[in-house]
Amino acid sequence: MTTITATAHRPARQYLMRVALALSLALNLCFIGGAAWTWMRTPAPRPGIAARFRQIEAGLALDPQQRQAFDRYAATIEGRLRIMRRRIAPLIGEAWSEMAKPQAKPADVMQVFDRAQAERRAFEQDLTTATLAFLARLSPAQRQKFVELVHRRAARRQQSAR
Repeated sequence: MTTITATAHRPARQYLMRVALALSLALNLCFIGGAAWTWMRTPAPRPGIAARFRQIEAGLALDPQQRQAFDRYAATIEGRLRIMRRRIAPLIGEAWSEMAKPQAKPADVMQVFDRAQAERRAFEQDLTTATLAFLARLSPAQRQKFVELVHRRAARRQQSAR
């Protein structure tokens, strides 16, 4: 009786092993396929600031004088952004160099980060001043549309960061 029971369970065990093997193979193929797809899929390049300004400009229906003001605004922001990045990059490098020291002093690192933050804050102040000067040339509807376009972009950026 024990030999009959043992032989009766053998096909069931072989079947279960084949099912487990098939599931394992399917999961491995899905994993490899997903990894290959992720690796081969190149993310869409983020539009540069000039492209973002063109998108905003297209949504505002500017007259020729407003378009000139917008072009000056965009050039001011692009230039100021370049300056800020050029000034902040060495500070961030300096902070990392300080952190790499065997006896890194948190106060020294924070001081460098504070200088970088001061540069960023100065940029934000210049951005605000330039934006308000440009918005003063727009109609109330255009001002609303400008704010809506900028907020929509900021919301998309926050969602993609998650």
